[in-house]
Amino acid sequence: MRTTHHRLQKIAPPLAAAWIAITVLSPRLTIAQSGSKCTVFGTPQVSPALVKLESVATLSAYKKGIPIHVTLTVRAGQEGVYLPDFFGAFQQTCSHGFATEVLTLQGRAANPNLPGCAYTGGAPKIRYVKLKPEEIRTWKIDLPTKAIAPGQYCLYAEYLSPEELIGWSVNLPDDKALVAKGRITATPIAIEIR
Repeated sequence: MRTTHHRLQKIAPPLAAAWIAITVLSPRLTIAQSGSKCTVFGTPQVSPALVKLESVATLSAYKKGIPIHVTLTVRAGQEGVYLPDFFGAFQQTCSHGFATEVLTLQGRAANPNLPGCAYTGGAPKIRYVKLKPEEIRTWKIDLPTKAIAPGQYCLYAEYLSPEELIGWSVNLPDDKALVAKGRITATPIAIEIR
């Protein structure tokens, strides 16, 4: 198998995408400290005026073995936004979709058992859809904690949209300024596994 999205080949640990073995654009990111104990890795490539991502976990502390219930909501800005017409797990496409991961405070994967992401075949055609102003799309996931040692962690979430549009995209508008290209990140959430 080979990874068709060449950006994935350049990505290095530790920031993870859902169900994949860590995706961080570490060569291109600077690290800043947020108001919590969770490190913010760089800044989103997509302007929050165009689209935002919110991440909500049902609890701040979880017993080991109890899944972390996470809801991710992508919300279009005042002008609306074009996103790939897929609002599921990034691992299903390896090019776009929602991603979430639990990392240590040092930025390492908390769960050592997550699978990688690889896609066979040619580059997928991505059909874009316009979300109207303030329109939302929501995705929910339960993250396993059985393999995570007790301790303090951070929950990271993002929606990834391909940065390259040529040859991949269908149904794009003439006004490319409304197309979200790259990472849309949520504020990290501090959690505890007991």
